[in-house]
Amino acid sequence: MSDFEKLQETVYQLLELVGENPDREGLLDTPKRVAKMYQEVFSGLGRDPKDEFTAVFSEGHEEVVLVKDIPFHSMCEHHLLPLWCCSCRLPTKQWQSHRAEQISPCS
Repeated sequence: MSDFEKLQETVYQLLELVGENPDREGLLDTPKRVAKMYQEVFSGLGRDPKDEFTAVFSEGHEEVVLVKDIPFHSMCEHHLLPLWCCSCRLPTKQWQSHRAEQISPCS
């Protein structure tokens, strides 16, 4: 049984455990949809965050560079619920070396 099939079966069992009928018309494809969502949400576990920085370049000034409204996605490890957030980055170490990093937009 593949990991995807295991995820589907787990969601099916979860629906049963909370008192739902997974074979009900409205829930027939729910185990598959939820398994697909979890695969997508957890797809970044094997990725190196450093790979998200696409360019590093030098700048000849000492002004503050603030990168803001950076969307990121994560998972609450206590409740297994997805989080969609925005963040900002104030690259203090880059100020000292006069370097700026370009962050590629989330797709």
